[in-house]
Amino acid sequence: MMGSRILKPDVLGPGVNVLTVWHSTGPPSASPVSSRGAYFNTLSGTSMATPHLSGVAALLKSAHPDWSPAAIGSAIMTTADIRSNDGQRIIFDGTLNETANLLAIGAGHVNASRADDPGLLYDLVHSDYISYLCDFGFKDDELISGLVGEPIECTTLPRIAREQLNYPSIAVLLWKKSPTVAVNRTVTNVGEAGETYKVEVDVGGGLVVSVVPQTLRFSAVKEKKSFTVTFSKPVVATGLSFEEGSLRWVSDKHIVRMPMSIMVDLLE
Repeated sequence: MMGSRILKPDVLGPGVNVLTVWHSTGPPSASPVSSRGAYFNTLSGTSMATPHLSGVAALLKSAHPDWSPAAIGSAIMTTADIRSNDGQRIIFDGTLNETANLLAIGAGHVNASRADDPGLLYDLVHSDYISYLCDFGFKDDELISGLVGEPIECTTLPRIAREQLNYPSIAVLLWKKSPTVAVNRTVTNVGEAGETYKVEVDVGGGLVVSVVPQTLRFSAVKEKKSFTVTFSKPVVATGLSFEEGSLRWVSDKHIVRMPMSIMVDLLE
């Protein structure tokens, strides 16, 4: 995560105890058998969650055909739930009953109905990803050309620093040589004209976080506004720590939440 400056995973989907077709030469133990002889089982994992998220993405594309893949991903992430059905924070699977961190749940659990009306989008275009790859450290233009399917010469392209990719999450590293980091993001209004958003920030570990501007006022649909988030190490800090937080743009009708992960490395 810290190498790429992109927080992963992006989001959670329904993937626990999902009924699925089970193809095998013989029935799994205690698995019911249909009249056609097909066996079924309940499975859990990424392969179970993936089709659910794919279906949500397809529904959003149908409802908003002008949205890019990045815009659809943004809508899913910024409207995700961080609390389970009982109103408590999502916990790790198991008996420890510990609150799940961002490296386990990303932005949270997908909420398909809310994703249809996210209010704001963090959008990206094809060339942004290429500029990101060029800055990431790939030295071989042929390798990047193979990845993106077209001839690429990084020396002729603008660079997008890893933490500056307009992603709906933030992951930064604060260390002795760089105790302060400024991150820029741009949002597109897909809510209503005249909507006003105010920023709310939650972060732990005594980190100092500032956002400029603190209010975004939109006069039109599809209008874009940019803001800067500046992270500074705690006043009293030593050693290595991982901190989490969130940045929310809140209006009368929408809450647009972005997770933030900050690594503080002040070791000698």
